[in-house]
Amino acid sequence: MHKCRVSATAELVYYVTEFGRLLCRIIVLQRIAIAVRACAKNIGAYVQGMRRMYADIDDISVDVPSAVTLLEQLVSKLKLAGTLSEDLAAELPSRLE
Repeated sequence: MHKCRVSATAELVYYVTEFGRLLCRIIVLQRIAIAVRACAKNIGAYVQGMRRMYADIDDISVDVPSAVTLLEQLVSKLKLAGTLSEDLAAELPSRLE
């Protein structure tokens, strides 16, 4: 009877351990989902900010005369780094050309 009890206890420990692992995976997946949603919001803010800079560049250049050049350099660097999507890059006009 002692061996049966040990076997049942070992089986219970196994299932509790597996349950704990599954629970940890669920928690990790939930946190990844939260991070992805936050990232999507940040990307939207990034795109909106780039559009706003282009829309307001004439006003900004009154206070910062080199603003147009700096913005074009920023866009060029973002394109090279691959952090500026093709769609957004096509949407932003080049003012230096």
